[in-house]
Amino acid sequence: TQMIHNFAPLAPKSSSIDVDLTYFNVGWGGVRASNLPYALEPSGGTLSFTDVENTDYLKLCQWGLGDHDKPGIGRGERADLKNLGGYTTFVSEGLLVNHPVVPIVPWCRKASDPDCSINEATCMKAACTDDEVAAGATRMELKVAAGQTPNCVYSTLWNNKYVQLKCDMRDQNFGRTGVHKTSSDPCVPWVKIGFKNRDTGNVLEVAYVAHWSWSPTRKWVHFAVFETDKNTAIAKVNAMFDNTGGTTPLFI
Repeated sequence: TQMIHNFAPLAPKSSSIDVDLTYFNVGWGGVRASNLPYALEPSGGTLSFTDVENTDYLKLCQWGLGDHDKPGIGRGERADLKNLGGYTTFVSEGLLVNHPVVPIVPWCRKASDPDCSINEATCMKAACTDDEVAAGATRMELKVAAGQTPNCVYSTLWNNKYVQLKCDMRDQNFGRTGVHKTSSDPCVPWVKIGFKNRDTGNVLEVAYVAHWSWSPTRKWVHFAVFETDKNTAIAKVNAMFDNTGGTTPLFI
């Protein structure tokens, strides 16, 4: 079975083996996926991830996204391939890297559609400046209303494992936002999002946020937590952000 073929033409009437190699066609046999979600690759022939100051890791970017000066590099950044040492190690959740984290900024409702009644699909933008806020744009705030719980309800399962919920954690009149904000750095997905109760200081670790908002008539934030049972997940979030005894909003 032919596995590789060089499409470069041979020199006329020449028996020389010194020919240009212009294009290789290699049969695609598929790739077995790992059950572990993140990949590490050595940058200089060694691999270390016990020291957070000296961890070699493979950045896992979404299609079309890149890192710094390498736009559009796809799912994995494989810089200096010749120096990788010839192996890849897959790791589970909990990888620790001393890596700068860019804060998540809140989505905004545009001043041109102040209650998202014109078009709920276009009334939002990923962030807004202070000047835009002064001109009428509104930043979304996560909060639970006074005298309420988040009233979480089940939505779906993420990867057939973790529970995604819909919880009352914002005001109404915000439209559709982007999907699957897995981390503050899309190329470093193990950097998790945390929802912090500003009164107690407790933090809920969030697997991802599917929608910061979706419908102007609801208060739902759609997100997944690291729980596999929907009743446990609902009870956990409702208890952590219970504001039934509060007379002012509980900010998150």
